[in-house]
Formats: sequence, structure tokens, C-alpha cells
Amino acid sequence: MAVLAGVIGALVVPGGAMLSAPMIDQLGDKVGIGPEYKTGVNIIFRHVWYVSLPIIPSMLTAASLANVTPKELAAQNLPVLLVGLVSAWFLLLQPLPKSG
Repeated sequence: MAVLAGVIGALVVPGGAMLSAPMIDQLGDKVGIGPEYKTGVNIIFRHVWYVSLPIIPSMLTAASLANVTPKELAAQNLPVLLVGLVSAWFLLLQPLPKSG
């Protein structure tokens, strides 16, 4: 589920949740998690990439203001990305709660 949400989040498209939510819903049903966890996984893993994805407009603006390349800014933000991924993984997916 996290990978699917992450891939959809990497696509810079409006309405990404409309693409990923039905898929996350089906996968969440298969592993038996409740709607609140499915929503959390979808939101967090779609947006956690934004701190180090150099094609996001806010990253381009921040890089320009900081007088660095988007690639350099993305590399500097990798620790933030890793903390976000690990935190979200353990808070939302480990241990995987069973609904019902």
C-alpha cells in the first residue's frame, strides 16, 4: 500500500487521491485494516516525497531562493524524507492493526 501511494504521489497531478484511494481501499481490505489507517497511508505516503522531489514547484522555488540547484536541495532533504518514511511506516503499518 505504501509503495502504491508513493508512486501515485510522485506523479505531479491534481487529484492524486482520486487515483490512489480506490486502490489503497482494495489493498487495505485485503490485509484487513480500517478506513482511518487506509486514509493515513494514502495521505502520508503520497506526500512524504515532496521534501526531496526536485520536480515539485515548491522545491524549485525553494532551491532558487536558497541559491542551490534543486538536486542539491533534494539531497539535503533526504534525511527528512527518511525520517518521514520510517516514522510513517512504524506508526501506520507496524504492527498492522486488524479492523473489526
